[in-house]
Amino acid sequence: MVSKLLSFVLFWAVVGGLSAQPPPLPDPSDLFLPSLESIHIYPVIDNDNRTLYVYSEGEWQTVPFPDDVTWLNSPLAQPDGSTLMLSETFEDNFRETFVWRLADDGDGYQLRLIETPCDAGERSLDEPWGVFTAEDGSMSLCNVLTGETSPPLPDGAQVAGYPVATSPDGRYIVVNTYADSKDVVYAYDRTDQIFRRLGVRGYLDDLFSDTVWLTPTTFYFESSDM
Repeated sequence: MVSKLLSFVLFWAVVGGLSAQPPPLPDPSDLFLPSLESIHIYPVIDNDNRTLYVYSEGEWQTVPFPDDVTWLNSPLAQPDGSTLMLSETFEDNFRETFVWRLADDGDGYQLRLIETPCDAGERSLDEPWGVFTAEDGSMSLCNVLTGETSPPLPDGAQVAGYPVATSPDGRYIVVNTYADSKDVVYAYDRTDQIFRRLGVRGYLDDLFSDTVWLTPTTFYFESSDM
C-alpha cells in the first residue's frame, strides 16, 4: 500500500473574552495522525491579555504585544513562514491600520512593524494596495507591505472612496477616482509605471462589487463613457 502525506494549515481563531488565564491550547500532535504534516500553524491572538501564542519546536511560546498595540487581528500566513497581522487605532473618527510581521529571524519570535511611506488609513492584507495622500495634497497608489508607490493620480484626480482592485497577475491596479464631477476609472500599469484611463462610470454604486477579471489583462465594468 502506498501511503499519502497530507499537508495542512492549522488555524485557531482570534481569542477574545478571556480571563487573565491563558487559553487552553492543544498540542497539534494530539489532534492529528502522524501521517499529517503541519505546514503552518497560525498564532493564537489573545487580545485581552495582549499576548500571542506561537507553536514552535513542539511547544507553545508567548510573544507579548508591543507597548503601543492593544488589539491585533486578521493573521495571514506568508510563504516564508512568517505571519502578517493588523492593528488599528481610532482617533477623531478616523481609523488607522498598521501592518505587523511575526517571525523568528534568528533572535526568537518578534512582532515588528512594517514601516512604509504609505499613510495607513484603512488596509486589508488581502488587498495591500491603497491610496495615500502626499504632503502636497497629491494622491498616489501605495503598497502598505512593500512601500512601492505609483506616480500621482493623473489630472489632479481624487479618490472617490472606493477600494482598488489588483489584477490576478499583480501587474495592473484599477482605481476609481473623482474628477470634473465624474467618476473616472484608471488602470495603473506597475511595469510601465503609467495610468491608463478606462472610462467614466455610469452610476455611483461600489465599482468593485461588480468587477470581473476575465483575464489578467481584461477587466469588465459598466461605463457611461460612450
